[in-house]
Amino acid sequence: MDHLKNIYKQLLTNPIYYKNRKEIFGINLENLNIETLKLTTKFFDSKGYLKKEEIISIQQCLNQLKIVSNVLEKQERQHFTSLKQLAQEIFDITRVKNLSDDEIQQRYNWSKVYDQIRIILNELDPSGVADMVDNEYDDLNFAVYSQLLKSKDDQKMFEIIEFNLNYNYHTSVAINSLNETVKKLMKIKVE
Repeated sequence: MDHLKNIYKQLLTNPIYYKNRKEIFGINLENLNIETLKLTTKFFDSKGYLKKEEIISIQQCLNQLKIVSNVLEKQERQHFTSLKQLAQEIFDITRVKNLSDDEIQQRYNWSKVYDQIRIILNELDPSGVADMVDNEYDDLNFAVYSQLLKSKDDQKMFEIIEFNLNYNYHTSVAINSLNETVKKLMKIKVE
């Protein structure tokens, strides 16, 4: 997905300026550009998923991009060909991921919570490597997330983290630091 992000960044940093033609074959180029980039943003924000109506929209954009990219010239052609490539790959990825809108929302919510846990555990950084390896504590993240789903019991969370640090990481942290970490974790909203 990194190459898609690179295309996306390139399109955003090198915007297209419409000279004489804003419309080809009844297709408004500016609207097509904006709609494709908007759907691409949603695709990245939802970690590679789109809702069913968004998949239909990206397919419609793709069909229009196939028409206009062949008749444009120079910079406009390059821009819309890149947009077409982006739309094609997003459509190919999302059309096989047949999830309900609720499942997509749950995955998006899950990743937000997971990222919050990662940040808090990286701040604790018992091994002293979080500045070099941001996923060092990911196995601990799952244990913390599971506990947050079960209950927001401070003592149980303290014990889970302490156990994992002692037996999986062969390290420990000051009780005060661990208590502060538990307090931060308890503030995370899990839905």
